[in-house]
Amino acid sequence: MDYKSTNNFYTHKKSLYKRWLSSKANADELKYKLYAKYLKTLLTKARTDHYKKLFDKSINSSKEIWKCVNSLTFSKYKASNVPKLTKIIYNNNLHTDDSSIANAFNDYFVNISQVLKKLTHK
Repeated sequence: MDYKSTNNFYTHKKSLYKRWLSSKANADELKYKLYAKYLKTLLTKARTDHYKKLFDKSINSSKEIWKCVNSLTFSKYKASNVPKLTKIIYNNNLHTDDSSIANAFNDYFVNISQVLKKLTHK
């Protein structure tokens, strides 16, 4: 499905919607809703086929697979858009410099399994 055909589908959907709004007829409402459902199904299938082809093409390269995954999940959150963590409180201590924050995270993740183990054995 290309851009031009997709645009034609949306134009037709829009015209059905306008017809329904102007006529208030149940038949026009039904036509619009059925077409909207059909279009949603068609676009979902096209999207699924597109990503299946994309992943099939990169099946032999884990690097290419991760590029595909990242393009799907992190497109809005590029490194330049993510706000920098400037301070955290861990063990009632304020950590503000990068090294101290990194060490606090490291300490937390190294020790969390032992803390959870103690909590579950009580």
